This record gives sequence, structure tokens and C-alpha cells, in this order.
Amino acid sequence: MTSLAAIPAFAHLSRATQAALAGHTVGVRYRADAVVRPAGVPVDAALLLLRGTVVAAYRAPGGGQLWPVRWSGPAIVDKPTPLGGPSPSDAMLPPRT
Repeated sequence: MTSLAAIPAFAHLSRATQAALAGHTVGVRYRADAVVRPAGVPVDAALLLLRGTVVAAYRAPGGGQLWPVRWSGPAIVDKPTPLGGPSPSDAMLPPRT
């Protein structure tokens, strides 16, 4: 598994601080099509993405799929609302043609 030091925000931390942070993490692997956080589930933790890609996806009113946010590791998935909150408001949807 990739080290937390690979995440740019943590790269400057000392090894001791990185180790302390790692002590508060839980490693999880998801299959490629897994739902990490279903819509409406409260966000209770940050996601530290060491490898791979996470996409926040929603069903549009017309049935299509919107991908409003995308992260590729190593990264902090820093927008928990798109992953755990309600569907985007109409203001966030593309204009209807």
C-alpha cells in the first residue's frame, strides 16, 4: 500500500507525525464499481485516496449520470458533501436544452 507521505498535503510532515496519523486510519480496498458512500449517508470520516480514482456520480432528472467531482490518488477526497450529501440542486445541473 502507498504511504500517506504520497499525499501532497502530508508529504511535509515528519515521519513520526505521518505514523501517528496512519495510526488513526483504516485501510479499505474497493472494487472498481463500488459505491463508497451512498447518497444521503452522513459523512463521518475523510477519505485518503492512496491509489486509484474516486468519482462522485448522481442520476440526473432525465436519467443520465452526472460526474461533478473526480479525484485521482494520491489525494485527500476533500469534498465529502458530494459523496455523502443529497443530490445536487437544480442550480448545479447543466442547463436543459
